[in-house]
Amino acid sequence: MPSTTSSTTSTARPYLLRDEFIDSRNAQDRHLNDEFHSIRRSIDEVRHEFKDDVKKFKDEVKENFNAVDARFNTVDARFDRLEFDYQQIKVGSLQTTAYLRNFTLHNPILPIQPVVTFRPTEGILEPDHSLFPRHANEFYSLKALTTSRQRRMLAYLANFYDILSDHHHHSSDDNNSEDKDILIKDPGATMELLKAILGLQKDNFITFRKKAHRSASQPRQPPIKRSQLSSQNDTRDIRRIRLEVNSKRKPNDTSDGINISRLS
Repeated sequence: MPSTTSSTTSTARPYLLRDEFIDSRNAQDRHLNDEFHSIRRSIDEVRHEFKDDVKKFKDEVKENFNAVDARFNTVDARFDRLEFDYQQIKVGSLQTTAYLRNFTLHNPILPIQPVVTFRPTEGILEPDHSLFPRHANEFYSLKALTTSRQRRMLAYLANFYDILSDHHHHSSDDNNSEDKDILIKDPGATMELLKAILGLQKDNFITFRKKAHRSASQPRQPPIKRSQLSSQNDTRDIRRIRLEVNSKRKPNDTSDGINISRLS
């Protein structure tokens, strides 16, 4: 019985013993720590998820931007290709027009139509008119290479139309590609290539010269004098009158008016 009374008395008291208070406080601290750890874990999870979402969003945006850049690059490349094709078509048309114009040349003193060329980094280029032969006579004179101007002109044309090779030329200085430093080994071979590019036909000029020579060798008739011209006109008038008279006569009439049927 005493023990029961003591237990009842200790349970009913309004305060805790020191050990009990410490135990209770420790239990509350553990509970709060557990709550704090749980909240911290939740915050960390949210932060990691947010970082992952942000990274994923950045990656998607970057991927989209890269796709847009690639699309723009593709469009730019297509435009560049179209521009290149247009330049190729244009230069082909200009080259064909000049080639046909030169192909039909017969007079060796008529001007040669320059043939353009195309370089991807520079576009359509025309030859320097001061170093381009004016006509066929000047072009064919380049084969002799008797003057410095002729040597420079032939070297310029070979360089401009990109027909230089070890077989056709050598340079006095490999590091310097100036026209004056290019020496043509075989002018004849270079001239043949240039003729094929420009469209010149040597036979046309030979035929023209032959015709001109025959025309010059034929004797010229002296000019008709005024008195001769008047005499020729009178003779034509008399012939015309006789023809008109003869056309008006009957078939049986003679020039003196005698009927032929009666004489027969």
